[in-house]
Amino acid sequence: VGVFYLSSKRIVFLVKSKPSRADFKSFEIPLATLTSPKFEQPIFWANYLWGKVAPLDTDAQGPLAGGRTKVYLTFWSGGCGTFLPLFYQIMSQIVQEQVEGGEVIQAAAEGRLNQVAYVDPSDPSVLFLAQPQATPNTEERTEFNNERR
Repeated sequence: VGVFYLSSKRIVFLVKSKPSRADFKSFEIPLATLTSPKFEQPIFWANYLWGKVAPLDTDAQGPLAGGRTKVYLTFWSGGCGTFLPLFYQIMSQIVQEQVEGGEVIQAAAEGRLNQVAYVDPSDPSVLFLAQPQATPNTEERTEFNNERR
């Protein structure tokens, strides 16, 4: 029994009482490694969220040393109505970042970075991945006279 906290990068579970092992105090789920999250609402049980988590360091020893592991977060005291919309919003942002990041990395490896990003010539360490969009009704048009006098 414990509590879990959601941030933009991870879910942290902290044991409050009755740990399954004497040395079990907390558990961290990096959201970037969480796959197949699914929310369940059983008729005769508490609502829960489950998914599969892969270890960040595949060479490390510990509970996830065996590879991908299923995790279950049970909402014994409610709260899923607040948690779930935020969780799925954060997960969609993470998936989008992974897709965009993967495209940029692949393009850089293939030597075609200029096709997916604009490199600032005054500072090559700055990449622009998307054209900024003007806020509606804030565009300014400037007419140029191209005639020579």
